[in-house]
Amino acid sequence: MKKGIYFLLLTSLSVSSQIKLVLKESTTGKPIPYAGIWSLNSDYAVTSNEKGQVIIGDEFTNDEFVSFTTGYESSPFKINKKTKDIFLSKSVIKTIPCDRTNEKLVYKNSKEEDRLKKVTSASGTILKAYLINCDDCNENSFLSKIRIGAIKNSEKNIIYKFRVFENKENKPGKEITQEPIIITVNHSILPFSSTNQNKVKFTDNDFFDIRQYNLQVTNKGFFVAFEILSLPENAFTISHEGKEYKTTEPGFNTVNFDGLIYRYTKGNWELKSENKMAPTMEIYIVK
Repeated sequence: MKKGIYFLLLTSLSVSSQIKLVLKESTTGKPIPYAGIWSLNSDYAVTSNEKGQVIIGDEFTNDEFVSFTTGYESSPFKINKKTKDIFLSKSVIKTIPCDRTNEKLVYKNSKEEDRLKKVTSASGTILKAYLINCDDCNENSFLSKIRIGAIKNSEKNIIYKFRVFENKENKPGKEITQEPIIITVNHSILPFSSTNQNKVKFTDNDFFDIRQYNLQVTNKGFFVAFEILSLPENAFTISHEGKEYKTTEPGFNTVNFDGLIYRYTKGNWELKSENKMAPTMEIYIVK
């Protein structure tokens, strides 16, 4: 494989005017931060900020939308220039506390995590899910810790969401994650270069302990998903061959992936059949 950094560059949309909304809990009225909403009519998607505020381009006023975010029911809604608030109902799913201690590595897709291989970035709110087979899992298995090859091209604080879904006939099913798992990216590539060959050393400090979220998985396997958040602080501009392109951080240190990959778009999971790359990952369970 030719080494280097490659970027998925998407053309940004021109916005004539904007509609500002706030996503709120239906019972308390509290704002919902870092929630993604997707158009059901196009590939357009946006993320609410830490105050639950979201800005939608005026050209999408006639679109129907759906909020698909951890811990809340998904239901379609429409907006207009007079819309100020969107109310979401919390989902209620009982979880079993994780009290296991026997930890085991169940997935690792890179043997050289200290070497920068191929970094992919995208533009906008993106949610992709990857099927992880788990023959070692049983009815008493819980996810315990993860390490993800996420990388940023700036000194800003960059965050993304980690989500987990059941495997329902080889497609993402019910979400196992019941509260948002926000991960902060620690590693930077500075200065940025399209041919940067810097080494990025992933250490034990990059493991993220997720036992407190009680993520129960089975031998049917499960989907891990990464949601890139289209927030102002996650924005990054790339100069390439004399042109500038807007991307959304983080980028991911990626390798070829033989399993199933889905992307959430227009209110559904869409199977990817080309450019099957996945972030480098280590996933542990306890049982």
